[in-house]
Amino acid sequence: LTVNKITSKTTNVTGKTEAKARVQIKQGTKILGKATADKKGKYKVKIAKQKKGKKLTIQASDKANNTKKISVTVK
Repeated sequence: LTVNKITSKTTNVTGKTEAKARVQIKQGTKILGKATADKKGKYKVKIAKQKKGKKLTIQASDKANNTKKISVTVK
């Protein structure tokens, strides 16, 4: 699971994970957006702009419910 840089101007979170994995972007327990990765594992999740310094968690789950998480700070 990878995630591209998220800034205070970001409205689409992008990155790569397993093909067809379900991806969620969260701040704490609040889900900001979700999407499904394509067959190459690329994902794009639409979110509202976030304030600099906020911590977000990107979570990806595959068909077998194996879950990976990355935490990032908005730049």
